[in-house]
Amino acid sequence: ITPKMLYSDDEVTLVGYFAGGPKRPAAAPPESTMPLDMAYSFAPGGTPFASAATLTFKAPRSGALALEKMAVYRLSGSYRGKWIFVGSIADTQNRTISARIDRLADYALFDDSVAPRITPPPDEIFSRNEEARIVVTDRGCGIADTGQVVVDGKPHGEWYYDADRGWIRMNLRKVNRFPHRVEFTMPDRLGNTGRREW
Repeated sequence: ITPKMLYSDDEVTLVGYFAGGPKRPAAAPPESTMPLDMAYSFAPGGTPFASAATLTFKAPRSGALALEKMAVYRLSGSYRGKWIFVGSIADTQNRTISARIDRLADYALFDDSVAPRITPPPDEIFSRNEEARIVVTDRGCGIADTGQVVVDGKPHGEWYYDADRGWIRMNLRKVNRFPHRVEFTMPDRLGNTGRREW
């Protein structure tokens, strides 16, 4: 962090602690992620930068942890103290993970190798508008803009992901009312893919 990145000449402090440990009253990390090593607190928290900075973590040297499944998260006090995804720029040669940051806050490196969860709709899900709503949950880096819905082995183009509600909204106007085989595939932003059929 260089002086030109800040609006003022206030002193900036950096403290390391274990994510979710006793030093900070932080909420538990998202259920689909595991903290790797230390979290770091830049104070005064919430101070915006005049220009963005790059925060780089050295990834742990463990064969069980894939570099492309690691990401930088920020602890957001304004969002009920949750860890939220910031970014994941992997450098395989130096074995680092970076993200662009725009404020002083608490940051940690996490492993996010859990796929999104897709929940089948209850029987009463069919609405007057002939739409099914399938719940998709990802507590890590968030759902990607891609996915697929297949009905009876054929791609179904009339659907979209409603990110505000966490639903796949599937139009059923062109689907006959008899039993069907439906398959849903939804990846997150790190490539973890949830699949469900019924």
